Amino acid sequence: MLPNLSAVIGGFGVYAFGLLTPAETRPFGLVLPLTFLAMGVLIVLWALVYLRRAFSVTPQARLVVRKGPYALVRHPMYIGNIFSITAWGLLIGTPEALALSVGACALQICRAAYEDRLLAATFPEYREYMSHVNAFIPRFDFHRPARLLVLVFAIFAAFFNDNASAQIDPNLGEKCQAWLQKALSERWFTTQEGAEFAATDDIQEILGSVPGCSDFVQLQKKCEKAYNDWFVAENERAEFTEAERKRAHDQLIRTIEAVTGCKFIIGFKKVCDVIRDEARRLTLSSPRLQSILQECHDESIATRTSDMIRPAI
Repeated sequence: MLPNLSAVIGGFGVYAFGLLTPAETRPFGLVLPLTFLAMGVLIVLWALVYLRRAFSVTPQARLVVRKGPYALVRHPMYIGNIFSITAWGLLIGTPEALALSVGACALQICRAAYEDRLLAATFPEYREYMSHVNAFIPRFDFHRPARLLVLVFAIFAAFFNDNASAQIDPNLGEKCQAWLQKALSERWFTTQEGAEFAATDDIQEILGSVPGCSDFVQLQKKCEKAYNDWFVAENERAEFTEAERKRAHDQLIRTIEAVTGCKFIIGFKKVCDVIRDEARRLTLSSPRLQSILQECHDESIATRTSDMIRPAI
């Protein structure tokens, strides 16, 4: 029962990753996890080509396969699974995902150990096979196909790294620092700065891991969330109660008023729309909100400034 149970959990437990919420910024980026995922899939497919009718989810002694990847290691399928499971843990990037990844990888090792015992007890030649081929790590005298495979993986990883680095402006960290200081010193962003920020849309998931960008990303996301919550509540009225819409509106007003820099990240036009709406509802008691309302009368600001909000809404 225990080997069958560990096989089922190890084989299908990977779907538990779908229940986890990914980290806001992936601490390991995208290149490494995607490279691991591609390697895992390729190794599994390569193993399946030679395993064929010997494949089973639960441990069964059908026949001994010694060709292809099985000439290099005894358990290439489990190696591929370990690469893929590790990739999902790194992609999600939370402590829960990493813990699940470690547990699922440990199950793959347990499955391999039991499979070794079962095959050795069933096939006398398997013991001789075990003496020449390692379970997970190829011996250093491995054959030419394995060297070719390693070279292909190295080129594949380098290609991903080159593409990823090509998308990142080498001065991005300095720009993030300048954006942060500008927001905190309460100055509007120019249209050029808005365009430079929009150019980071493709790397927004790893922007926080770029040296110098984490503080700005945290502030930007805090301001963006307050605006997005209000925007969705206002435009999807059928899905929100009046109390929920008011709560979102009040939270946005408080954010603009209390969080230094949010007024400038949200941008002149968006902020003024909200403040004017607030002024129509009631008298603005906050001197800061009154000051913003006065500034909103200068429509020329709108033509030369930009917000720092993602267009994903």
